[in-house]
Amino acid sequence: MVRVRLESGDWSSGEVAFASTFRERRRGLKAAGVESVLIETRSVHGIGMRTPFLAVGLGPDLEVRSSRVVAPNRIAFFPGCRYVLEMAEAAPPPPIGSLLEMRRV
Repeated sequence: MVRVRLESGDWSSGEVAFASTFRERRRGLKAAGVESVLIETRSVHGIGMRTPFLAVGLGPDLEVRSSRVVAPNRIAFFPGCRYVLEMAEAAPPPPIGSLLEMRRV
């Protein structure tokens, strides 16, 4: 997986894996050694997860549109979004409406 960093103002994601293949997108946060993952999709699932995670919906320009906690074995839809950022539940999400910049690590 390609590693990137997302930033906006005072908020920074730290290192994020950009899931580009079908298998990487399907596994999401379950992939070994990954704390956050950016997926090009409009929906994510918690199937096979043991704990909830935070999902942040991003528009095509990486504008933060919404965020919500996804419980294990549940599906979350993000209409109008192009990307979803999966993070640990306790991680601080980026502010709604902020534009994120993506930089390769």
